[in-house]
Amino acid sequence: MKKLERKTKRLLVRPFRQADFKSWKNAYSSQLPPQNEFDWHRIKPSNLNLKFFNKLVSNYQLRRKSDKHYALGVFDKKSMALIGKIDLLITARYYCQNAVLGYSIINNYWGQGFGKEAVVCALQIAFKDLNLHRLEAGIELKNKRSISLIKAIGFRREGHSKKVVYSNKKWLNLEMYAATCEDFGIRWSWAGKKVAF
Repeated sequence: MKKLERKTKRLLVRPFRQADFKSWKNAYSSQLPPQNEFDWHRIKPSNLNLKFFNKLVSNYQLRRKSDKHYALGVFDKKSMALIGKIDLLITARYYCQNAVLGYSIINNYWGQGFGKEAVVCALQIAFKDLNLHRLEAGIELKNKRSISLIKAIGFRREGHSKKVVYSNKKWLNLEMYAATCEDFGIRWSWAGKKVAF
């Protein structure tokens, strides 16, 4: 499996490991109460245990090995505190090389620019390490902070999709944003793989 590890001035972005348990538990047990309707990424207190975490990481590793889903932890480089998560969900390989981008920062760390820094770092993993060509992000129209972040990074709005994601017992409409590796000055190459249909 590829290492898939990148650093910024303040952050380390990489796949989760079993050794991250303490950092993961501290992050989710100490986060502030929900700050808005989009601050939903929570772990039940009863699941903040080693058994649950090891199963979670094992599932992440299986999905990574099958090239379906890359769950990346966002860590403070100095303290190794977990401050967020990036998800790259592969939607198509072969002639497309596409994925959906998801991101969340634990609310204790909001307002410090970590979201933008983490996503920009994850783009390097997506486009250079995973050889993806295009990323898409679907965001609820009322989630102004997330829309501001994705626009500031350089994603373009491509439209409105109705009832595209099921969450909290309802189908959500999303504003769709996308970018290709060329938008960030990264040249895509086929990497010599032959594709059979």
